[in-house]
Amino acid sequence: MIKRTQLIFAGILLFTACAALKGSENYTFKFEEKLGDVYALAITDGYQYMFTSSKGFALNGKDVGMFEGGFQGLFLYSDFKEALIEYYGIKEDPSVEASYYNLSIYRQWVDMDLFVTTEQSYQGFKRVSPEQQFHHYNPELVVWAANNMIPAPEDMIGDRTAQEVYDNVMQRFFRLMTEMYWYLEQNDPDKQIEEYMVEVNKPKKERWGYGAMNYLTERYDPLFTQYGTSDGTRFTAGMAIGFWMRRSMDGTMDEFWEALKKTMKTYDSEWFKG
Repeated sequence: MIKRTQLIFAGILLFTACAALKGSENYTFKFEEKLGDVYALAITDGYQYMFTSSKGFALNGKDVGMFEGGFQGLFLYSDFKEALIEYYGIKEDPSVEASYYNLSIYRQWVDMDLFVTTEQSYQGFKRVSPEQQFHHYNPELVVWAANNMIPAPEDMIGDRTAQEVYDNVMQRFFRLMTEMYWYLEQNDPDKQIEEYMVEVNKPKKERWGYGAMNYLTERYDPLFTQYGTSDGTRFTAGMAIGFWMRRSMDGTMDEFWEALKKTMKTYDSEWFKG
């Protein structure tokens, strides 16, 4: 007769093997099928200069290169908002000021405020209260996104699997975000944030170049030349480090990092472990 301990051990081995095959550490995914269509439309109908020239990868019959944009590229310069209108039937909120930078469609989609700011009626990238200087993300939003917006590798984004889209379109963005988190955490983050905020708080005429963005790109981009330099569209190392500094200050760094870890362990585990 097989002993109970042997059965338990065999079960553990089987569970471990299955998790390794999936590459997801037993993560659960609640990804809706139509969200894959939203992603596909956002990618293929977005601002084309956010992508490198395609090297033979096509999504829904359209050539697509590696994404080089950042968060504004994802949520403003792509056709993400238009895709949510098409596939989810979400309408512009008539009570919110019309603007290219208006994010109210996303707020309606997730049914929660995107930012913890003093101007909840706007929910846009550009306007923020003077005492905060930058938007503070709603941590509940980040947790929701980690639970609902990450597809399993075999889920479909248009006519391609999510793994194929990651490898050919989104890999640069996620590796960049990961490397810059590691860099900040390993190099006295408090000191770096303090120096960054000195630049942010200077009178406009005394700021580095045209402001804190120039400070970030000129200080950090040369350390990570594999991600290129700013060209008006490209999301660079300095911009990503600035993102993580602000998340450290608004208290959502842990939530964003957990979401990023889930993505990396699911789609890019060998690189992430290395």
